[in-house]
Amino acid sequence: MSPLTCALSLASGHGISGNNKCYCCYPAFMLLVMFFVGVSGFSEYYNDALSGKNKLLLILVDGCRWDYPDQEGLPGFRKLEENGVRAPYVTPIFPSNSYPNWYTITTGMVIKFFA
Repeated sequence: MSPLTCALSLASGHGISGNNKCYCCYPAFMLLVMFFVGVSGFSEYYNDALSGKNKLLLILVDGCRWDYPDQEGLPGFRKLEENGVRAPYVTPIFPSNSYPNWYTITTGMVIKFFA
């Protein structure tokens, strides 16, 4: 039985009957179970490690010009600035693609180290 046929028969609720054994689904199922067990244990450890520490939420808006937050009619930007902080300037790196700039802002590394 092909992996696709096996997955479709399991998803439809018919199960696998007779000589149609699905040997490919068992390892995939076990990997999925191990992944979710690992993730659930990690989240408890991660939350304990961060308790009592300051947290930072960095909002990067792709395609946003430098003067958008100052324009009238965009109260969301003004509210974010009043309840948080705003950088007076950020020097972009080149090339002016989103990912390299975001990576540089969050890590402090320049493009020659990760490109």
